[in-house]
Amino acid sequence: MPAAGNAYRPDGEFPHHGGHGVGLSVFDDPHVIPADEQRLESWMVLALEPGVYLPGRFGVRRENLFLVTPDGGVELTQAVSRPLTARAQADWNV
Repeated sequence: MPAAGNAYRPDGEFPHHGGHGVGLSVFDDPHVIPADEQRLESWMVLALEPGVYLPGRFGVRRENLFLVTPDGGVELTQAVSRPLTARAQADWNV
């Protein structure tokens, strides 16, 4: 019997990346994969794409966009509806 963490992943592996940067193109760096060692920087936008896969049936992925700020990550839908912290404003020269 497979471990609980592998129960919904084909062959016990995540079959695609966990996310990627969004910028001038849709699939910018960094890529959310173990081999990508690029550091996250303030004001990067990342698409995080968790997935659930039922072998032999179907799979579903959901894409959420996150803004990286000096204070941490914020889901983009929340970032546009709340003011930036003083620290973030200073970093962004606002």
